[in-house]
Amino acid sequence: MAIADPARDLWRIEQLPARGRGVVAARDLPASTLLHKVAPTAFVVDDARLGEHCCVCMARTGAAECAPCARCGFGGLCAACAGAPARRRVHELECASLERLRSSGMDLRGDTRALRLLVRLLLRMRAARLGEPPARWWPVDASWSDVGSLAELVGLEDLNESDSEGGDGCDDPTTAEPGAFAQRAQYERAADAEASMPLEHKLQMIAQQARFVVDSDCRLGHAAAVRLLGQLCLNCHEIVDAEALEREIGLGIFPPLAAFNHACAPNVHMHTSADGCLCARLVLPVRAGDELTICYVDPYQPRATRQRQLRAGYRFDCTCERCADEAVSARAEDDELGAALAMSLIHD
Repeated sequence: MAIADPARDLWRIEQLPARGRGVVAARDLPASTLLHKVAPTAFVVDDARLGEHCCVCMARTGAAECAPCARCGFGGLCAACAGAPARRRVHELECASLERLRSSGMDLRGDTRALRLLVRLLLRMRAARLGEPPARWWPVDASWSDVGSLAELVGLEDLNESDSEGGDGCDDPTTAEPGAFAQRAQYERAADAEASMPLEHKLQMIAQQARFVVDSDCRLGHAAAVRLLGQLCLNCHEIVDAEALEREIGLGIFPPLAAFNHACAPNVHMHTSADGCLCARLVLPVRAGDELTICYVDPYQPRATRQRQLRAGYRFDCTCERCADEAVSARAEDDELGAALAMSLIHD
């Protein structure tokens, strides 16, 4: 199923030399052009914000209105979603799984976002197989893509694979092949990620937890679940509260906007709209055929910090034009400093 892109007359996805898949401008475009506005295929609210934002539409609510669910302790609904059966069902579908998670005794370490995002997607995939339409909450000026588009995004032909690995569905994660993981998947974005639990172990652990808490007809095979989780971690975007000083409120997956490659001097900025959608907007004018890029890390950081975070979080060394120019400048500065020190020694 193709990814729905009503703004495709502005941009298109192509295979780029030495870059793989990327996004290019379909025609000349001025700065500030809104390339796309996309509602998340799935999203979850941060653990620390569960009592402040609706788990279905992300609306900011008062603590009294959006109290955590009495059954599972996770999801809270705003008045609009609580009063709409189709929206309320979004949480009803996941409530039993989250209740198992809460009562399992698992070490959740205060951050269950990746696990809850995977659970929500597995439930969505089951609903899609059964032909159940999703609850619509997103605004009419935003596009949305279904789980078929997600399968296209992550390149997994077996997203509809059932849990056919035998036994009780709880495989020994040590038997999974390292090559089964998405090679560029990232979960740790912090600069000190190397000192934490290895990424592959985290992905296996979270996928194993998801297989424990969801119903049997929602489960993927373990390797497929790990690959899906890895790609989710690579392609998810932070959702921020535009009205509260850009405070992060959750994570979402937006397949139509996942093909943008990285550059440390990007020409596209991603931001969250007030209604929880992800918007891609040009910050520079571009010509037809120019690649459109975003920055995966804070572009205002020094080159060494950006490189360290990209290597830890995304498993690549950036060779963009800005990094190359800054590397040349750094070498020139080192050469000048070395020459100055040498001259001082001669004069001494």
